[in-house]
Amino acid sequence: MKLIDELNPELKQKVFDHLRTSCVNHPLEREWNASAEVILDAIAQSSDLTQRGVKGVIADRAFHRIVVPRLQRAGWTTNPIVGDLAYDADLSHNGSRVTVQVKMQRRERGQPKERFANGQPQWVVEVQKTRTGQDSDGASTRPYAFGNFDILAVNLYASSGDWSHFVYTVAKWLLPRREDVGLIAVMQPVSQVPSDHWTEDFDEAVEWLHSEEMRRLPAFDKKRRKAAPQTGSLL
Repeated sequence: MKLIDELNPELKQKVFDHLRTSCVNHPLEREWNASAEVILDAIAQSSDLTQRGVKGVIADRAFHRIVVPRLQRAGWTTNPIVGDLAYDADLSHNGSRVTVQVKMQRRERGQPKERFANGQPQWVVEVQKTRTGQDSDGASTRPYAFGNFDILAVNLYASSGDWSHFVYTVAKWLLPRREDVGLIAVMQPVSQVPSDHWTEDFDEAVEWLHSEEMRRLPAFDKKRRKAAPQTGSLL
């Protein structure tokens, strides 16, 4: 390894390229018969919509590979996800079961999307299913209904640059759709500072859930207002 470290960048690249011809690091490379470099190049050249979808999948994997192991060390166990369900994680602890939906903070024009609620700047998360479809009655299957999951986890990579950065709220506190209060509104405000609705502590969100206290996220302002001074930060 020391010999490799002492090579110049050009020779290091040649060694890497040689090893890549015989060392496949991920099963997907075998399944698709394409190297990681080709796959990443394809993503880099894809549309914003495609890249947004990929980032959403990365956020989900980040939750399972970073957050879930921490929870397991604290005594949580994971339950298998079978089928196309309305949540991404099914967790149990001390006889309590909690389902979690993972979403990605919304970006717009390459920047974290921002709106105001009660005069305060908020990040934004889009809460609906990725795939479009209709049920037997012709109704859209994209909306989530209240009761579909317990906790909403939002990955804040878009504003923090950190895939391990999540905030949580209780699903029943989300804003409802105006046309059907049984369905969750698509766009939801995410506080930029610690609040009574959003926390970086998963266990605190679970405590909120079990308290059965009913709160509601603040509705978006109809027009942009100047923000009042804030203290603290979720970043």
